[in-house]
Amino acid sequence: MTISVAGVDYYGWRNRYAPVPVLVAQLQLKDGAEWICDPPPDAAAALTARLAGLPPVLAKADLARLVAETAQQLQFEADVTTRCCGVAARDGAAATIFFAARDYYTAGVALSASVQIAGALARPRPDPGAFARLLEHCATAVCETGFDISSRQMIEAAAARGIPWYRHSNNRRHICLGQGVRTEMSRETVTSRQSALGRELVRDKFQQFRVLARLGLPMGRYGSAEDKAGALKTGATIGYPLVLKPTFGRKGKNVHLNLQGPAELAAAFDIAAAHDKAFVLQSLFTGEDYRLLVVDGRMIAAARFKAAAVTGDGTSSIRQLVAGENRDPRRGHGFYKLMNVITLDDDFTRAIARQGFKPDDVPPPGRRVTVKGNANLSVGGTSVDVTALVHPDNAVLAVRAARALDIDVAGIDFITPDIARSWREAGGGICEVNIFPGLRLHYVADPACDAAGAIIETLFPRGDDGRIPTVLVAGPGAAAAADMAGGLLAAAGHLAGVESGGRSRIGDETIAGLRDASPVPLVLRDGGVTAAVLEIDIASLDKGIALDRCDVVALMPGAALSPEARAALLAAARKAVLLPAGEAVPAGNVTTIHYASGAPAEVAAAIAAALGIEQKHP
Repeated sequence: MTISVAGVDYYGWRNRYAPVPVLVAQLQLKDGAEWICDPPPDAAAALTARLAGLPPVLAKADLARLVAETAQQLQFEADVTTRCCGVAARDGAAATIFFAARDYYTAGVALSASVQIAGALARPRPDPGAFARLLEHCATAVCETGFDISSRQMIEAAAARGIPWYRHSNNRRHICLGQGVRTEMSRETVTSRQSALGRELVRDKFQQFRVLARLGLPMGRYGSAEDKAGALKTGATIGYPLVLKPTFGRKGKNVHLNLQGPAELAAAFDIAAAHDKAFVLQSLFTGEDYRLLVVDGRMIAAARFKAAAVTGDGTSSIRQLVAGENRDPRRGHGFYKLMNVITLDDDFTRAIARQGFKPDDVPPPGRRVTVKGNANLSVGGTSVDVTALVHPDNAVLAVRAARALDIDVAGIDFITPDIARSWREAGGGICEVNIFPGLRLHYVADPACDAAGAIIETLFPRGDDGRIPTVLVAGPGAAAAADMAGGLLAAAGHLAGVESGGRSRIGDETIAGLRDASPVPLVLRDGGVTAAVLEIDIASLDKGIALDRCDVVALMPGAALSPEARAALLAAARKAVLLPAGEAVPAGNVTTIHYASGAPAEVAAAIAAALGIEQKHP
């Protein structure tokens, strides 16, 4: 390895390098290596092709800048952040870099990956195959650590509404939205409002089908099986064609459609049984595949699935046409891009065989060939928005299904010949109901849709940013002022969270000596806290502050701040700034309050007044 990481730190909002949180790393060259290298053109091209937003990697590349820019692009693809990176300092074989990162856990993986990639590029003759494998391994590691696209869409919708967020668990994609007592949680599109009973009921497709059928909803004929003999028996009862799917499956995986008879069912079961143990069989509905998205008792979006397909050009084989389709930058593996790559698997072979083709056949010009039997996005499909076309009866069907299963956010997979006609006339039925409905289907169909925003607004109605009253205090005597302000908040009925003097206090409980890597203050992560006061250490202000904004900023007399640091801190206030008498008023629309002596008790009283808290006097 040409480069090593000598140190890492995480800087908060309005830090010395950027207005947004960044990861700062100290890099060290090893074994007499130079910062400037000449990466092989093919390897450099492979890197910029894989990371589409990366600036071109040219001859005489600067390794420190390359690490920063590569880490930034990797982070950008797995986090919700801006692009802001660079080389902050150099000293011989040492360099300090930074890159924007809201999710500090993913940032560590992005840094490690970028160091490996830059180190490989710096080798005199890197093996192209080995470099390609390293690049894919590193990009996959970052994506699997970071947020999938549905989670990012939820975070982006929250951020657009001013709602603060942070990652709740390092090895899970659980997101906390809001602060203190206002906190709500989500994982992808499932929120903390979702009942556990609903999740349990939906997970078992056989029980799900039974509940919906008993309400008169169109489920067709269905049954369950755990072995091939049972599947064949159930298939004979249901009739063909039919569908075989895992009882506890997700994301369209291991689903076998349009099985025409016992031989096809037996072959499909052999394939499916290698991955799952329990199955449901359901009669095949005729028509188009649709997803109806229900949020809080309303159908808010609908999309038609389109199975992956290619169009012949008269010279390319189906295999080559699929390879060309997979070069679309919107496609990727897993659930990190809007669409998935099309894999050449058994489903692919069966789908084209039904149309009279083999993988290396060249279809005539203009001939459209469907290359997947399943139209789900997870196997390469696309979608078209049909929200405005849905017949009211079909929308009611979706809402009833979600309500029956006690789901607040549900994706109803529905097949009908014509979504604009009532299912009672046109026919069709429900394939299944999803409790983790991916949103990318709707964003592929309509990039301007705000499905994630509709879910966020079930937690925080429009205009509600999920924040509790927050105060930042800086300067000599700040700890005492913060403690006194916390007392006044408590007297007014708040469960006050106070961070001062190196410890956290929630109500009457003091928490000291806790080692916690989270950049979000403990008192804002406690679900009972209704207001928070935080002491700011002036000595570390160049590392930024823990909040993007707060209600009140109070500067104590004698606070030794540079003009830049003072301006950055005061800019965080959205309601009021409290300053010693005679200090200049900052630009902006917030209220400015000057106090006389600046004693901690006076500052605490001013904080309470700025928050609109009426003090009780004996």
